[in-house]
Amino acid sequence: MPPVLHAILALSALHLGHSDASRRESCLAHAQMHHGIAVKEMVPLVSSLAQENGEALFIFTSLTCMFSCAKPFKAGDFLVLFERGTLSEWARLFRGTKTVIQSGGENLRTGRLAPIFLNGSYLAAAHLEPQALEHGRPHIWELQEMMQRECPSTLPARAIYQNTLDELARTFGVALRPGAARRLDTADVFRWLLDVSDDYLDLLRQEAPIALIIFGYWCACIRRIEWMWWMEGLSQRLMTQLLSVLDPKYREWLWWPQEIINGSHVASP
Repeated sequence: MPPVLHAILALSALHLGHSDASRRESCLAHAQMHHGIAVKEMVPLVSSLAQENGEALFIFTSLTCMFSCAKPFKAGDFLVLFERGTLSEWARLFRGTKTVIQSGGENLRTGRLAPIFLNGSYLAAAHLEPQALEHGRPHIWELQEMMQRECPSTLPARAIYQNTLDELARTFGVALRPGAARRLDTADVFRWLLDVSDDYLDLLRQEAPIALIIFGYWCACIRRIEWMWWMEGLSQRLMTQLLSVLDPKYREWLWWPQEIINGSHVASP
């Protein structure tokens, strides 16, 4: 399918530019060209593909997410599909894969892409284990106390933040667990974006301080999957975007995740 082919070529061009500095500008131009064509050609097909060819739509969505992470950061814009996107728009881009999977039904999980979903089920099981929550809570206890102090229990946002923090603790429990026997996968970390509520993303869109700070803590988990070329430097770029909109009086709450991202602090609680 042409849009998927252009998406592959766009990501391939970014990879080539990442590997060969002398060709970086040329490769970036080709990457942007192919990406633009892919998006333009895919938009009219989305509704029909969701019913008839969920595999193509899933591959395209996944490649688009990878492109949004791999695209070089320039001063004055952001790394997402939208040239001047916000953190919540970037998060919603990734959540689109969940919608694609749900619309694809069982055929998507049992067809040619079945190994991908089998591995995803394995990673999801690790995320849901009770010890993941137990191991992750020490990493967010200061954040938990701050949320309880800044957001009274009478406010509706309190429950939204609590559920989001519970999911974050599980992610930390997997991402920062001691003695890990394998390299982390993107699904180990990005599952958090799929599991948080739309209500939380609305608070993130509104640039609510607590929502931004929680997102900043999650960026520390991203640092653990930057061994993949297309993830390299993503945690720092996201943190830069976050700090540009966060009220300075709250920035001290991000010292710990910034130390993780900068490599100046070990991950143990």
